[in-house]
Amino acid sequence: MSISAWERVDAALIIGSDLRREIPLLHLRLRKAGLRGARLSVINPLDGDFRFPVQVGQLAKDLAEELAAVALAVSELSGNAIPAALGAAVQGVEPQQAHVQIAEDLMRGAQTGLLVGQLALDQAGAGTLLALAAFVAEATGSALGTLPVGGNTAGAWLCGIVPHRGMGGTPLMAPGRSASEMLSGKLQGFLLLGAEPEREAANPAAAVAALSGAAFGVALTPYLTETLKATAHVLLPIGTFSETAGSLISRDGQWLSFAGCAEPIGEARPGWKVLRVLGNSLGVAGFDYADCSEVTEAARLAIGPVQATPGQWHRQGSWERPMLPALQRLGPLALYGTDALVRRAPSLQDSPEGSRARQLRIHPTDAARAGLKAGEPVQVNQAGARVVASWTADATLAPGCVWFPAGLLDLPVGGARFGALEIMPAAAN
Repeated sequence: MSISAWERVDAALIIGSDLRREIPLLHLRLRKAGLRGARLSVINPLDGDFRFPVQVGQLAKDLAEELAAVALAVSELSGNAIPAALGAAVQGVEPQQAHVQIAEDLMRGAQTGLLVGQLALDQAGAGTLLALAAFVAEATGSALGTLPVGGNTAGAWLCGIVPHRGMGGTPLMAPGRSASEMLSGKLQGFLLLGAEPEREAANPAAAVAALSGAAFGVALTPYLTETLKATAHVLLPIGTFSETAGSLISRDGQWLSFAGCAEPIGEARPGWKVLRVLGNSLGVAGFDYADCSEVTEAARLAIGPVQATPGQWHRQGSWERPMLPALQRLGPLALYGTDALVRRAPSLQDSPEGSRARQLRIHPTDAARAGLKAGEPVQVNQAGARVVASWTADATLAPGCVWFPAGLLDLPVGGARFGALEIMPAAAN
């Protein structure tokens, strides 16, 4: 379903999303639907500051358990049996009236949909959430959409920048290693393209440790950071995304081409040109492009028409609900921490939204249990990483969750962005 079509839904369920900050335009479309009378429901680990009427709002840390309850309610109302692959995921779950209400809204509407956001897709058990959502969508006749993280996630997938897919999303017979697998083991070598792993990786501490142990590393980067100087053996300057031409593929499958708005500084070159020279030097085929538009056209021909197909995760494998820690970090990339350029823009970092992202937010119950005092810093321990930061109490979080965003330059680096952590008064160390 296109973004514009969401304003015409009769009912929708949003799962794990800070939608106003992930895709503001989609939030606006749903606001228009809600003001028209659409039944909009949310399952979230935080109050997402939504600007539309929420009919059913489930504030919970365990998103999989909540969605499993909705799936059971849908199964009961629709007569569609829970697939065998989801048997373990729904085991021991009892739907409540709120879950039944969500199921009824999705089944009654003529045009309905489910949206799975970053707070769901980035955490452990994301596959289970997608499988449950796919069953609910199929059984209720709803559209299922996932909210991409970053500006060109769809383009990266369609160009094969994932270990198990080739151009156009075709399955690979011999999949490669995922980023998690590469950064959790021993690396012989690495090549980074415009990446700042200490700010962007799913587990920054583990990523830096893996890169530090590599025998040889190359980083193509517009900015020189202490981490890159310590881990890479060769640094090649490239321009930022605004200093090169290129193309994006939107969430709706539309190609959006653009030109660079400035020339790269000094000896920096657009990233694609540096890769072309490296490919030519190594004698690799397919690196003979003279202009960025040729790269775009080659990709367009290889990908072909972009068509969305319903996910069938609920028909394959065996899905289980994840075991969640007593205290879980919610660590999405901050709104102004998504890339190297915006995280260095003082005007954005000094804005109310930029300032908001710099404070850890902790549910009052969890803060009291840890002995934290207002105005005093908190120490966060996470998989060997120790961080001291300011914090504020926030009752709009689900108990057991700590809002600790990532991607900002002056925010301490921690461990897994959606992993377990411990909190204590900073003086207690």
